[in-house]
Amino acid sequence: MVSKLECLVSSKEPMPKGYQFVRRGNGYITRNCRKQAHLEGHAVYVVTSGHTKTGIRVPTSIYLEVLENYHKTKDARAQDVRRKDMRLETNLRNSILSLFPQIPAEDLAEAIEQTMEKNSGRVGRTRKLDIADKTRLAIRAHIRHRHTDYDKLLEQGVPREEARKRVGLKVDRMVWEWGGGQWRAHLQNGCPK
Repeated sequence: MVSKLECLVSSKEPMPKGYQFVRRGNGYITRNCRKQAHLEGHAVYVVTSGHTKTGIRVPTSIYLEVLENYHKTKDARAQDVRRKDMRLETNLRNSILSLFPQIPAEDLAEAIEQTMEKNSGRVGRTRKLDIADKTRLAIRAHIRHRHTDYDKLLEQGVPREEARKRVGLKVDRMVWEWGGGQWRAHLQNGCPK
């Protein structure tokens, strides 16, 4: 979304005097350049190439200030990320053990590692779900990929939903077993038989 202080420009348009191009890719720099420019009442030019946003143009002085702060705070931000990751991993481990007390140790370690992988698009990093929902989905995915022929079915050209249906009963059974044989609202395809 483009605010009143922002306008779309082609990458071919000349750079306004006193402005700097900031390429997409570093969220800290882009976000803080945009924020500071807005606070100071400067226009932010959202640069496009075709239909793709490639970056922004902001006053050079703002870019240099943000870049300096980026380097000054880099270690502290990295430490914050490590702390946050440790907290997320601990919460995930506790949730898995609470919901799936019979999970084998090897599967626990693998599921946590897979779920925590950054920039993977996996459910563990989403902010849209609570920890219990993340746990249920992560364990179902782990079982599906590690303990069934799901990946083989996909390689054979079986559509994703059909492959999920074919392995669903085995996934449900393992979820039920790892949950201690108790009904825990994990099952999405019915009760194990």
